[in-house]
Amino acid sequence: MKAPIKLMGVGLDAQNWDRDFFPEDLPEDWRLDYYANEYSGILIPQDVWAQDPEVEDWIENISEDFEFHFQVPVDIQDKSLEHLIQAANSLGPRLKGLLLDASNSEGYRGLLDRLAVIISGRKISVMTPYEGMPLCWQPDILAETPCGPGLIRLESDLSPRQLRALIEAYAAATVDEAPILFVRAPITVLQTLNTLLDLMGH
Repeated sequence: MKAPIKLMGVGLDAQNWDRDFFPEDLPEDWRLDYYANEYSGILIPQDVWAQDPEVEDWIENISEDFEFHFQVPVDIQDKSLEHLIQAANSLGPRLKGLLLDASNSEGYRGLLDRLAVIISGRKISVMTPYEGMPLCWQPDILAETPCGPGLIRLESDLSPRQLRALIEAYAAATVDEAPILFVRAPITVLQTLNTLLDLMGH
C-alpha cells in the first residue's frame, strides 16, 4: 500500500507567496524555517542551490524529517556541480532526491556519470523518459506511463474540481511507494491541494 502523497513546494518565490503566505515582516532568511512548519519537504531549483552552497544554515532550525530535493539540469556547469556536491555532502541523508532534467538519453547518461559521487542512497527521477529511471509525472504525461514523483506548475489558481482531477491523475500514474507531488504555483494552490488530499485520503 502506498503512503499518502506528500506535497512539496518548488523554491520559495512562486507567485503571491510574499503576500499570501509569508508574514510581511518575516526576514528572507527565515522563510525556509517558516515554510517547514507547514510542509514536509521542498524541491530546490538550480538557481537557488547553485548560488548558496552554505546549506548548514538551511537546516539549523528545521526538523530532521524535513526533506530536500534538488532539480539538476543536464547542462550543469563545473562550478555549479561543485556547489551541488558540497550541498549534498552538507545535507547528508536529508537530501533525499535529485530530479534530473535532460532532453535525451545521451544527456542523462553523461549527467549520471557526473553525479555518481552523490547518487548513492538517493531517489533519482527524470523529467523525460530514460530507461530504468522513474519518470517525473506532469499533467501532460500519458496515464499509462509509470511515474515516480509528480510536478505541477501553475501561474494561477484552479478550481478544487480541476485540482482534484490532477491528484487523481497523479495517484493513478505513480508507482512510487512514497509519492511526492512537487508544486510551483500560488500558495493557494498548495493549500487547496492539501485540503483535497486530506478529504480524498491520499
